Amino acid sequence: MAERLDPFWDGVWSAGSSGVWVSSDTARRLSDAGVARIPWYLRGERDDGLAFLARRMPARRRVVLAGLGAVNQWRTMTAEQLAAITGFRSLASRASPWLRAAFSTGVVDVGEFATPLPHGTGNHRHRLVRPSRSTVFDRELAPHMTFDELVSVTGGVPWDSRRQFDRHNLLATELGLRVAELCDVATVLGEKLSTLDLLLQAPAKAITPRSRARSADLTIVRRDGLRIAVEITASANRGLRRKIDNWARALARNPLAASGLIVLFVVCPPPDPASEVVRGGRTASVVETVHREVAASARRYPGTPSDRVAARMAVMAWEEWFPAARTAAAGVHDLVASRPTGPPSAHVAHESRLWESVSLLGTSVVPFEPRVRLTMTAVAGNASLLGGTPHWLRVPGAVPDVQAHHAAGLGLTVNAENGAPTRNSA
Repeated sequence: MAERLDPFWDGVWSAGSSGVWVSSDTARRLSDAGVARIPWYLRGERDDGLAFLARRMPARRRVVLAGLGAVNQWRTMTAEQLAAITGFRSLASRASPWLRAAFSTGVVDVGEFATPLPHGTGNHRHRLVRPSRSTVFDRELAPHMTFDELVSVTGGVPWDSRRQFDRHNLLATELGLRVAELCDVATVLGEKLSTLDLLLQAPAKAITPRSRARSADLTIVRRDGLRIAVEITASANRGLRRKIDNWARALARNPLAASGLIVLFVVCPPPDPASEVVRGGRTASVVETVHREVAASARRYPGTPSDRVAARMAVMAWEEWFPAARTAAAGVHDLVASRPTGPPSAHVAHESRLWESVSLLGTSVVPFEPRVRLTMTAVAGNASLLGGTPHWLRVPGAVPDVQAHHAAGLGLTVNAENGAPTRNSA
């Protein structure tokens, strides 16, 4: 964390919440038209790139699979975030062979932050990478992967290029990395594996494109298997109430003992473009709105007296955990946040009394007794097999717990036609 770009504080979003991107196909057309020149470190033949990504040399193969797995799971990241997750520093180098191959084949797009100033000497570490909107992975890479390799890249979920605003995704990736670095957790999962159907362990027959589209931005898994679904919230727009209500409704319908699920809203409004600093008033207004909507939603969907929705929804502001660039407050180690669990009358007379501080990693403060412990804890060992899991959280020699996968309705089998992993029914 101390060595990486800070996507919240370092002023990289003055021109908006998105970077400037190019795909390999667009880059070639721009180059052929004489409009732009492909830089030497991205210049390569498509066939050479495919050969590099398909090569079976063990050391290189590990880099290839880890890079693809991380980009697939976290959606958008800087080169140094990619290197931090995978443990391969070469992925953040200027002349990364992996990046050249993945870009030239059309598997990933490459981008950069929009700034009118000349790029600094370390700009190659801050290059942006995301899955490209192409079918190259399914058509030309997946058929040459073993089942184990395919699962390590995709987690058994189809490869796709869905994504949100770049600022949103980079903050989620950075938060996942920081929690993995600073906290005692079992694992962290990116947006791709934080869909509501997976979090609620829905049987395969209940999974639809709509349910797969609803997801948290990342998931933090405690050592006892409790899942903390994290929502990055940058603005108090008209969709905020609907999003919070959807989570409250899901929590009310799925008891903690069965789902192991709680939700954390991390409020991180963008900086003021004119001053390049976060305005206290602006931040406070978004935080206050989120607090108000979460409290109201917990009243609309209260749950049961022994399993209150209010106790399973928490809020914190980015600055509370990270008050300055590359700086962490003490509260981040225990994931200290606040939740609307105060006296029932507090929401009317004393809003401040309604919100109580809580350590989300404290097993005595947020207890969790799962109905089937194996089903809840197996995710940490299984995540060890994924290229998108921060490398220090992977357990050497981990073997997938297929029994737990089947118990949760998430068993994996091979599609007889194309070899792609598919979910079994429960």
